[in-house]
Amino acid sequence: MSKKKKSQWSKMIDVDGISIRLHERTRGTTVYMSFAWEGKKVQRSTKRRDRREAEEYARRFVHGLVEDRFLGRTGPVTLGEVFRIYFSERAPLLSDDWRSLAETRRRIFENAWAIHINVEDISQTHIDRYIKGRKDGRLAPGHSHNRRAVRSGTIDNDLRWLSSVFNWAKKHKVDGKRLLSTNPLHEVEWPKEKNLLRPVASHSRFTDTMAVIDRVDPNGRLRCMLALARYTGRRESAICHLRASDILRDSAALRRSLADQGMDESQADHWQHGAIRWRATSDKQGFETLAPLSE
Repeated sequence: MSKKKKSQWSKMIDVDGISIRLHERTRGTTVYMSFAWEGKKVQRSTKRRDRREAEEYARRFVHGLVEDRFLGRTGPVTLGEVFRIYFSERAPLLSDDWRSLAETRRRIFENAWAIHINVEDISQTHIDRYIKGRKDGRLAPGHSHNRRAVRSGTIDNDLRWLSSVFNWAKKHKVDGKRLLSTNPLHEVEWPKEKNLLRPVASHSRFTDTMAVIDRVDPNGRLRCMLALARYTGRRESAICHLRASDILRDSAALRRSLADQGMDESQADHWQHGAIRWRATSDKQGFETLAPLSE
């Protein structure tokens, strides 16, 4: 006898008067959402397999559309609105790993403060509550049952990521207006890791290594990488992604890159040895930067 085919899962929800259908194309895979918007049918992936998380995402997404359409940009900007626009405009430019980590942090902050909080109302009290929740294990990614306390370094990384999102929102414009006028995290404090768990190599170890490094790689690639790591402080992955065109020794190329970054082109007169362009695709926070070269 042939096995009975499992029925396709679907669910109808209502958000601000809009009916949304959540469904799986194949049982147990990514959940999609579809709804009518301004006379057109919209269908898109929630990028989530967990049905509960997919429903939360769909509610946030459609509620944000309604706010933009009917409330305009005159009211306070909510945390949910900033996250929705950030993950629509900025997150697709990040690597898969960093985008996944950003999604995890997003869920933690939404669980801590809710999406309707006015970003400009975030204060030291909110930060203190967040810190306490993370340290006692109440705030954890998703609906994990393996809740545990985290170190100050993890909390620092979480809040620095959120601050980078708010900094991005200060520069991002919607209908000619900046999404945020201020970053509320610039006025608050949070703990930093006192005992960093990082190996530290001395300068003498660096010079001793460089003295014999050509025996390992006569072509000089390893020497180049170690020198870049020593004098720029960049991660190995960022160095591996460098291209020859990222080394800006020509004044004209440097001026073009400064202009592309929205920076003052006259800085090229003071960067006598040129600069290195570190691309957003290999940066931990997803930002492209220019760093002057030393002699």
